Amino acid sequence: MTPTFKEIVPVPALEDSTPFAYSQCVKVGPTLYLAGQCGLGDDHEVVSPDFADQARRALDRVRLAVEAAGGVLDDIVTMTVFLTDTRMGRVFTGLRKEYFGDRFPASALVGVSSLMPLNAMIEIQAVAVLGSGMRDSGARDSGTRDSGGRDSGTRDSGGRDSETRDSETRDSETRDLGGRESGRGDRDA
Repeated sequence: MTPTFKEIVPVPALEDSTPFAYSQCVKVGPTLYLAGQCGLGDDHEVVSPDFADQARRALDRVRLAVEAAGGVLDDIVTMTVFLTDTRMGRVFTGLRKEYFGDRFPASALVGVSSLMPLNAMIEIQAVAVLGSGMRDSGARDSGTRDSGGRDSGTRDSGGRDSETRDSETRDSETRDLGGRESGRGDRDA
């Protein structure tokens, strides 16, 4: 077995974290461990007193770290999100949908009393596996569009559209394990 070593991945788009005694991104094999990212600007201070602004910046910083290692957001397999106000959880999940589409990482949302630096309201720590996600944005948005440019259906990883999946689901619900009609809904309780 070939030994796997820890590699510190430089993230030029983020501030140097060595004065704070941590690494922004550490790679072991294809796995990336991302340091907690807050909504910070280049001066290492929070970008705004607004939660949504901080959350967007934290998500952008996570993306920058993954990209520095050659990955994409979709390579993120899990994230732990720390919030100083858990009432902002729904705001965060709405923003996460903008970044991840419908391919969400596993996640935990944890309420904390405070974060570093002062006035930070969110911190996101994540783990990614390089090569595990979709490589281009077109693959994530593979639905068909009508003449007005509106999404007219979405496709799953097998290329089936939502109508096909719904039909297959209905068909499978009406057959038992042996493939016989189950008469579901018509049975006596």
